Amino acid sequence: MSNAERSKNSSEDLPPPLNRPYSKSSTLTCVTTGGMDCEKCNLNDVLQCKFTRRETIGFIIVNTCYRLSILAIFYIIGVMLNTWWMMWGYGLFVALTFFVIEPLLICSHCPFYAQEGKFLTCGGLYGIPKFWKYQLEPITKWNKTVMLIVGGLFEVIPFLGIIGGIILFLNDPHPHLFYGIGLILTSFIVIGLGYYTLKVLLGDRCKRCPNFSCPLNKVPAQYVHLFLMQNKMWKKRVI
Repeated sequence: MSNAERSKNSSEDLPPPLNRPYSKSSTLTCVTTGGMDCEKCNLNDVLQCKFTRRETIGFIIVNTCYRLSILAIFYIIGVMLNTWWMMWGYGLFVALTFFVIEPLLICSHCPFYAQEGKFLTCGGLYGIPKFWKYQLEPITKWNKTVMLIVGGLFEVIPFLGIIGGIILFLNDPHPHLFYGIGLILTSFIVIGLGYYTLKVLLGDRCKRCPNFSCPLNKVPAQYVHLFLMQNKMWKKRVI
């Protein structure tokens, strides 16, 4: 059976789309408009169009602890080398990525970004100010490439810091053993939190996210098709 036939059969097996009274708009979707009866939606268990307070707070706490643990790694290395450019440099990189780069390149194309209010309310970057205008067109290949490079550096740099810090300590132990122990313990914390964070994002959120043109989006094609059937005008710009 060809891929086209599989896609056709998958679409035929799906329940009929709901009639959305706001589907004539190119910006309003069932993600953008709140207060809908999502229990009747046939995508309620497939797409994550809303986030519970528990999901949001939980992810914010874990992600914040993850980034602070990374900064702690660079702080310990700074103590050993008596230099702080790595800690401040990574801290600035985190701020630019979360407040400028990711919202501009990726988030501004997401239906969550089209919601009313001056702050983003999705489960990934909840509370980030909307400095940019909502962009109707799909994410460009250039934006995707830049974001993948930035995201790769964002996650690789901390582990390079861990490896470099451990090698530094083993070759030239700091007079205070406390820093070496702290470096090793914090490294385990960073690895554990990093694994959990990426597992939540890539293993769950990216499989249900309505930002379909994102380079990490993994929503099956048949569910994208059904979502667009329920928001027909939005189909012109989503992917």
